[in-house]
Amino acid sequence: MKQILIAICILTAGTSMAQTPKAITLKKGQEITVSSAAESNTDIGMGMTMTNNTTVQNKLVVIGEDASNFIVTNTTTKMKMDMEAMGQSQHFDSEKPEDKDSEIGKSVGAQINSVDTFLVDKKTGLATATKKTEDEKGSNKASIMGQGNSSKQSTEDAFIIIPANKKIGESWESSASIKGITTKKVYTLKSIDKNTATITAKETVDGTSEQEIQGMSANVTTNSKSDVEIVADINTGLVSKRTVVADVNATIDFNGQSNPISSKSTTTVTYK
Repeated sequence: MKQILIAICILTAGTSMAQTPKAITLKKGQEITVSSAAESNTDIGMGMTMTNNTTVQNKLVVIGEDASNFIVTNTTTKMKMDMEAMGQSQHFDSEKPEDKDSEIGKSVGAQINSVDTFLVDKKTGLATATKKTEDEKGSNKASIMGQGNSSKQSTEDAFIIIPANKKIGESWESSASIKGITTKKVYTLKSIDKNTATITAKETVDGTSEQEIQGMSANVTTNSKSDVEIVADINTGLVSKRTVVADVNATIDFNGQSNPISSKSTTTVTYK
C-alpha cells in the first residue's frame, strides 16, 4: 500500500511539473509567421481621443547558429492600420501601392520588407541586434503608434523558457533596464496539458527616456501595467499565442510643453 501511495505521488507530481528544455530548440531554415492584432483607445488630452486598430505580420527565419545563439531574421511583411482622431479617419494598407504616399504610409512604409537580424540566446530567448542591424537602424525599431512591438521585442516574444521543475501555481521573475526604462515581469505557471503550458504574467514598465518626435528631442515618462497570457510548447520553448492587455500612462515633455497621455490596449499575437 505504501508503494502505491508513493507511485501516485510521483505520477501526480509528474503531471503538474514543467519538464522544460534547458535551451530553445530551432533548426536552420525554420520559419515562424508572427501575426499581431492590436486595438487601442488613447486619451491624448484636451478631451481628444484616438482609436487605433493595427494588424502586422512578421516572418522570423533561422539563418544559422553558433554555440550560444541562433541567428534569426525578422521581416515585417504586411501592415494594416485604421485610425480615428479629432473626427478624422486615416487608413494604411501595405498591400495597396497608393497608400504608400499617405501620411501614415510615409511614416511607417519603410518598415515593410525591412530585415532585422538578431542573435537569440539559446538558454534565455533574449535577442541582441547584430552589428549590421544596430548600425543601420538601432537595436529597437520603434513601435507603431503605440501598437505592437519593436522588432527586437517581437523576436524575443516568440520564445520562453520556463525554469526547471516549476510546478503549477509557482512563479518566477525577470527585470531589465534599458536607457532609463525598467521592465519587470512576474510569471506564473498556470497549467500544463501534455506538451503545452499556459503561463500568465504581470508586467510593469516605468521610467523616462529620450525620444525623437518630428526631428526634435522629447522626454517621455512612462508608467504601464500589463496582464499577459502565453501559450507555449514546453519541449521547444516556442510560443504559439500571446495575449496582452495593457494600461499605459505617459507624459511627453516636448517643445516646452508637458502632455499627459493614457491608453488601454489589447494585443493578440499568434506564432505558426
